[in-house]
Amino acid sequence: MSSQRGNAKKNKPPKHVNKMGFKNSMHDTSQRTKDLNEMIISGVCQRCKDILAWKIKYKKYKASTQARKCTKCQQKRVKDSYHIICKVCCEAEGVCGKCGQKVEQGEGDGNNEDNGEEIRQKLAFLSERERRTYLRAQDKKASKERSSTSKHKECDEESDEDKDEESADDQCEENDGVGNGQVHVNWAPTA
Repeated sequence: MSSQRGNAKKNKPPKHVNKMGFKNSMHDTSQRTKDLNEMIISGVCQRCKDILAWKIKYKKYKASTQARKCTKCQQKRVKDSYHIICKVCCEAEGVCGKCGQKVEQGEGDGNNEDNGEEIRQKLAFLSERERRTYLRAQDKKASKERSSTSKHKECDEESDEDKDEESADDQCEENDGVGNGQVHVNWAPTA
């Protein structure tokens, strides 16, 4: 009997052995899966972080569709799946957003320097192909951030230039009334 007490030893090897490990993005190339794979889990203790990482890795993570009520402040602010406490209360009280346990400073998120060091250590163990893929994705994110900030700066500079041109026009109009009564044509200096 296989269920007999104390008879846990198996004589035969398994009938089927997987040649490759499970990958959640192998057949599912949707944007939602890509976003889940790139998601950074923060605001939770290490145990809950491992649980959420496992759920994402094996396609068991179900994203929440509506905000839920926080157990501390009783407001509808919990937007992360599997969390019971909002981010504001988590940071204020120093607790895990998923289980509610006290989180120490070094646990969970960690400092940016520690994260950078951890990332370097993890990159050392990746294959060359995986490492380059990760670095390309990071460069892409950085370039998107730079382009969005540069667009905002350009808009601000254009609005400043428009203000300068308007002030030059106002000065010309003010000077029209001054002097010997001659009429001046409004002009704007070219930049």
